[in-house]
Amino acid sequence: IFAIIIITAYYENYYLHPLIYEKIATGSWAHRDNLYHASISGMYKTYFYAGTGIDGFVYHYYHKISHIVFGLISNLVQVNTLIFYSVDITVIFFPIFFLSFIFCVEETNKIYNYIYSINKINIDDNFFCLLLLLTFAVPWPKYISPENYVYLQSQSYFFSLILFFMLIGLIFNFINSKKNNILNKNFSYKKNDFLYLSTIIFLFFITILSKVSFFYVLNITLIYLY
Repeated sequence: IFAIIIITAYYENYYLHPLIYEKIATGSWAHRDNLYHASISGMYKTYFYAGTGIDGFVYHYYHKISHIVFGLISNLVQVNTLIFYSVDITVIFFPIFFLSFIFCVEETNKIYNYIYSINKINIDDNFFCLLLLLTFAVPWPKYISPENYVYLQSQSYFFSLILFFMLIGLIFNFINSKKNNILNKNFSYKKNDFLYLSTIIFLFFITILSKVSFFYVLNITLIYLY
């Protein structure tokens, strides 16, 4: 049921449709946003150039990290970018989105369990599954909720959330792996630790580039945590 709701929510605003070719061919409503984002990804896929393809190679300023990733992966799976945005994102990236969220929740919960002795979350627990449903499926009238399905329908926002969950999860995972050392004031580090920290820093900047507004979100989060 959850999967059906989430997949349906992706098409809820009619910007996207699994039968996008048929909609265009029959003159049905094919929203320009889908064509716009698919064209940017298509330019990266074919020419690795930041443009829309209109008037040739004219540079187009936009937060394009998600377009680059989607374009490269669509090339890998040999799918047109228009079809990739309309269908393949739900197959490839929706599971990654929820896995990254669960990873983030588990690592964050370990920290709070260690500091405040809060009970550990069991992701197989029915209560957690219910909270997951209420948080993301939005099973109530849209007009009473400040956040509807924009987190799915905006691909750049959606991709930024994946990176954000992974970033917070990796930060807490690193702290969890070192909490005994920190408690014993043993601050020795291995080479792998520096590689891990470099990955976190790289992911931090990629998250900002994927959606500029996440720079503020990340700063507020880090200020709260530290």
